[in-house]
Amino acid sequence: PSVVGWRWHQQQQRWGYRHQVDRRIRDVDRIYSTANPSEAVDLLTQYGVKYIFVGQVERLYYPQHGIGKFEGDMKSHLTRVFHSDDVTIYEFTG
Repeated sequence: PSVVGWRWHQQQQRWGYRHQVDRRIRDVDRIYSTANPSEAVDLLTQYGVKYIFVGQVERLYYPQHGIGKFEGDMKSHLTRVFHSDDVTIYEFTG
């Protein structure tokens, strides 16, 4: 499961609730963009996120201070479960 899937597909399937799809997209952007670990932890907890995927697209799309928090200030909330040259996957432990 993910916080949100492909935007247009989700909106088509949930037309009456598309504003909630937009909110979830904004929240995912905040998780990856914010430098504030408390804000990210709150959002991850709210959505019951178990894993965080950081690959090439995330590194290109989101600011370094947002991605960097996963190896920095949020380290006590995460366990790195996979790492390669291009991808890191973290388990969110709360």
